[in-house]
Amino acid sequence: MIETTQAMIDAWDAAHVGVRLSPSSHLYGVDDSNKRETFGAVIDQLNALGIAYLTLLEPSAKDAEKGVQIEQVAATFRSRVTVPLIVNTGFDKAKGNRFITEGTADAVAFGLPYIANPDLVERLRTDAPLNKPDPKTFYGEGARGYTDYPALAEVEPA
Repeated sequence: MIETTQAMIDAWDAAHVGVRLSPSSHLYGVDDSNKRETFGAVIDQLNALGIAYLTLLEPSAKDAEKGVQIEQVAATFRSRVTVPLIVNTGFDKAKGNRFITEGTADAVAFGLPYIANPDLVERLRTDAPLNKPDPKTFYGEGARGYTDYPALAEVEPA
């Protein structure tokens, strides 16, 4: 991880390299007996490289089913993160604002809500209802599920 990150920095510069880590994930069978120690060491080394940002994923429902060592990822590692910290996984407007207000994160990344809401920023700004994502269409071919969700202007009465 560190060698690859350094190679990317050497090819561009640290201001153009960000890293995303999932300390609570069990995706593809990846696991570690001491995630706090392992990911803490990685975060320390990434900070030393001066990367542009670090994204940390909070545990998902699937992670929770398998058992989570670190339930509050951003809060656990925040004191070690000196670069801008972005959080992701399971955020809505209230939770995102809370993380930023409390200083737990500098920004929030919204994955699934953005897929289903081409105008997510406006919907969050105005507290408008969100389209529901259709997971059956994720990562498939064609526009279905990516460009066919209605924009707010299309669903609101004129």
